[in-house]
Amino acid sequence: MTSESAAPGSKPDATRSAAIDSLHDWRCFEVLQAGRTERTHHIVGSICRVLDGRDARQGCVTGALTSVDPDTRTIRTEDGTSYRLGRCNDIAPEAFYIWRRWQRATQATQVIDVSNDINAVLVPSVPTA
Repeated sequence: MTSESAAPGSKPDATRSAAIDSLHDWRCFEVLQAGRTERTHHIVGSICRVLDGRDARQGCVTGALTSVDPDTRTIRTEDGTSYRLGRCNDIAPEAFYIWRRWQRATQATQVIDVSNDINAVLVPSVPTA
């Protein structure tokens, strides 16, 4: 499974730098997807970047989580992508839209919000000004 950022099944831009994207206003969901026997965890959030001098937010659903580093607040997905987790908050509209499309495309069912479980093991992030 790949990380999603615009449409279900889309691949990340191959020219993108190796920098780790930060996910903000995220939630973590445990789901059962069609064609899989095991439940998987996915982060739904907003990737925040500065484009042309303006802040830009892009909705994202990660691939299935394979590891969480509580000290660095970094997650890794089964496709090898890493993300740094910012604040855990309500999902922004752009991420919610991608999440709903992803759920339909992957036929995800039995959705459980496990954000509090993930957030409880993370070292608190330092607030930014």
